[in-house]
Amino acid sequence: MVKYKELSQKEIKSRYANMYNRCYSKAYQESRSWYKGCTVCEEWLDPEHGLDNFGQWCNEHYYIVEGEGTIELDKDIRIKGNRIYGPETCLFVPKAINCMFAGSSRKNERGLPTGVCYDSRRQLYYPMLIGLDGKPITDKEWYSTPEEAWDKYASFKKDYTDAVAQAYRSVIPNEVYEAIVRYQFSIDD
Repeated sequence: MVKYKELSQKEIKSRYANMYNRCYSKAYQESRSWYKGCTVCEEWLDPEHGLDNFGQWCNEHYYIVEGEGTIELDKDIRIKGNRIYGPETCLFVPKAINCMFAGSSRKNERGLPTGVCYDSRRQLYYPMLIGLDGKPITDKEWYSTPEEAWDKYASFKKDYTDAVAQAYRSVIPNEVYEAIVRYQFSIDD
């Protein structure tokens, strides 16, 4: 059963400030470039009522999950590639779930797609997913191209995210569950 919780005014202000900084702080974006180009919707940015509107939305959608430390505001699980924080685009998700999607639209340090590694000794590629427990998940198969390895990674990732969504199903809102299982990973993300 989903356990909804009202946030204190201090918690709302803190979450609002974090969201605002992601979108409009140059210093924040220098260290987290994936937030460049993100914005806050007019309803939440309104100088008179924006914080109140955001707070009302938070108190209608925020919940807790026993054993989870943090529930995070996410803007791009519901709508892939979304750059706008707003009531139609955002979800609150457990940090563990949010981390499954982090980096899905960024290349790794070698310029390979997310989830693809290269073994220089074998001169082959392999897929690797990091589980919620921080341990790698791989099929121990080798592929001659990054695209072949990514196809296997995408299959792993989809199966894994669906299994995690199923495990959380009774404690997360249905809209969060549905967004997770609808999400499609792409090598071009």
